[in-house]
Amino acid sequence: MVPSLAEATPLELASRAVELAVARGAEQCDAIAFSHTESTVSIRLGDIEKLIEATSHSLGLRVIAGGRTAVCSTSDFTPAAFEQFVGETVELARISAPDQYAGLPEPEQLATGGGDSLQLYDERIESLPLDERIDMARACEAAALGFDPRITNSEGAGLTTRIGEVALANSRGFAASYPATSISLSTEALADDEDGKKRNAWWFSAERNLRSLMDPETIGRIAAQRAVDQLGARKTDTKRVPVIFEPMMAARLAGDVAGCATGGALYRGATFLAGRTGEALGSPLVTIVDAPPPGSVTHLRAPETSGQSVWRGGGVKNKG
Repeated sequence: MVPSLAEATPLELASRAVELAVARGAEQCDAIAFSHTESTVSIRLGDIEKLIEATSHSLGLRVIAGGRTAVCSTSDFTPAAFEQFVGETVELARISAPDQYAGLPEPEQLATGGGDSLQLYDERIESLPLDERIDMARACEAAALGFDPRITNSEGAGLTTRIGEVALANSRGFAASYPATSISLSTEALADDEDGKKRNAWWFSAERNLRSLMDPETIGRIAAQRAVDQLGARKTDTKRVPVIFEPMMAARLAGDVAGCATGGALYRGATFLAGRTGEALGSPLVTIVDAPPPGSVTHLRAPETSGQSVWRGGGVKNKG
């Protein structure tokens, strides 16, 4: 038993939540616990606009009892409140609607190996000095402002780092945790055309390690170029023509499709894809495969809190 929940690690919290839930009648359960510190530096027109640092802790618990499921979360880890939270989650599961598909992965589907293999942590992000973070944000904005005379203003630049730990545990004996870091840098540029119309555009880079982050000057130049590219835009007559989506927009469209295909949306019937398995819905030229990139998150599916290994799955398939 954890002597003090306030000082417990995320893995201890997740494991304790599972232990309590089983003791209170949960047939199956899993938990995910987070602890992270987020720091943000914002620059506008070369001046520091804000410096923010915050640390947070949270835990999510899923309980399955009698074929019924409940999912709750908490950030109150005082012993009495924590036990009450777990007990109420179990009770909520008992009065929820039945779900014949609810359940944990089979033991052979659970991930093996340590969390270090996820390659989600970079100590250089954790040790990055504040002065250097400020300089990176300033350089990013300066590159945007100096890109073209038509860039007349900036909405600023911001750099955010996130350092923390994620832990997963379930009632089938799985328990693991891994450290995680991320860093992001962005800026937004404003351009004026000959008629005084303003166009704005932004760009960013977000990575798990500092080495992969796009350099600040490149981010700034891309944001400025995207703003300048919008100058002189004009309407056209209504017509049927091919439409070319830039990579960013194409990724958003793929994200919209993925959102419509989530289990929750399908279960509630809150998606146009409900009941249309195997039906042709779009162009036969499109194939989308759910697969992790080589060398990245290859062991744990943290969003599902289930400890299931990542696998190459289906998505939108080419029927042409």
